[in-house]
Amino acid sequence: MALVAPFRGLIYNPEKISHLTDVITPPYDVISPKQQEAFYARSPYNMIQLDLGKILPGDTPTKNRYTRSAELLKAWQREKVLIRDPKPTFYLYKINYRLPGLGRRERIGLLALLGLEPFDQGMVRPHEKTFSGIKVDRLHLLDYCRAHFGPIFSFYSDPENEILDLLGSKAQPDPFIDYEDEDRIRHHIRRVTDPAALSKAQQLFKEKIVYIADGHHRYETGLNFREAMKQRFPDAPPTAPFNFTLMYLCRMQDPGLTILPTHRTLCRFAEEKTLGFEKKISEDFLVESFPFRPANKKKVKKEFLARFQETARQGQVFGVYSAQPPVFYLLTLKKTGLEGKCAEDLPSILRELDVMILSRLVFQKVLGIKPEELDRESLIEYRQDPAEAMELVDSGWCRLAFLLKPTLIEQVQEVAEAGLTMPRKSTFFYPKIPTGLVINVMKPNDSIRI
Repeated sequence: MALVAPFRGLIYNPEKISHLTDVITPPYDVISPKQQEAFYARSPYNMIQLDLGKILPGDTPTKNRYTRSAELLKAWQREKVLIRDPKPTFYLYKINYRLPGLGRRERIGLLALLGLEPFDQGMVRPHEKTFSGIKVDRLHLLDYCRAHFGPIFSFYSDPENEILDLLGSKAQPDPFIDYEDEDRIRHHIRRVTDPAALSKAQQLFKEKIVYIADGHHRYETGLNFREAMKQRFPDAPPTAPFNFTLMYLCRMQDPGLTILPTHRTLCRFAEEKTLGFEKKISEDFLVESFPFRPANKKKVKKEFLARFQETARQGQVFGVYSAQPPVFYLLTLKKTGLEGKCAEDLPSILRELDVMILSRLVFQKVLGIKPEELDRESLIEYRQDPAEAMELVDSGWCRLAFLLKPTLIEQVQEVAEAGLTMPRKSTFFYPKIPTGLVINVMKPNDSIRI
């Protein structure tokens, strides 16, 4: 069963912090080094100092980015910059945002604790593979700070919206967080503390399966941390705080649940491996070429992107951008899903995924990239904006950019229900949940309400 629980959130004190835009950050894994520096300069109390501290010359095993984060977390609580809610609470969280060409959208979810369960238990299900190096970093931070600074993004099925309607009817009328961030996304959070409503919602969640949308690394880190804590404290009860993680829960039927595509660029990739690309790729794809010169590049690019959007509605299609030679390619799969030797180890669900087709037919078969090389974080850069992906090629840092369609929410659910995983970065749920809005601190004497 999905064990969902209220908690006493740690929040920025409005008497100390008047503008949340000065202190709130995106999730750590989408912050560039340049953005990290900008967040440091924005406020001495910016969340970047806790969640993604700098590595400094002279750092040691006993004095480093993680120990500094732990010391700052304690100091900010002493200074009342961060204050803790007095009662166990569910946080009803509404996000209002705009998508280009599609207008305004609204998504409603819940900030709560979720009982950690191994994936093989079946009540919490992943859909993507993870990078091992990132989990080491997150485990160090969690071990030193004993806090979740940002929630894991998840979804569950509730066609009648029974849970959120119940909590919405009992939520406090006035939001304690209501602000617009730099991307003009509105964040609106209300507390729910009514004991009967909390209990009823917890009972309803026990019938649900929770699917991880974004935050697989943090969830697996939570499992590793829990096992380490169980060894240190073998007599701790099931209600001990380390048995839980911070979660944002959204119903999968919410019309505001948006998945954007994640485009790929190949970096630090040998030029000789791309020789004969068009000829090799034509074995499995229908290829439309859009060669260009500097003088007409803008016009050809516009035609290519329009054609990509048109054909993307009709089948499994990829866009490719190459600076050397200067050409755009439109690749349409000749058949439905993967077939033959490159797919003999794949279940049918995975054979139809665009990200899997790209990985097996293009990256591995045509470009000769070994499966274990795809785990190398420096090989592939990921971008949501196709223009940014292509700029990486123009800069000379990357050699090829690959444009994809977004994965469907139904595909994510099907893969997770089958106990399978997609290639890394197969989905980008938008908008992301910021870091620092509501923090979960694990106090030794706390007992989670279950």
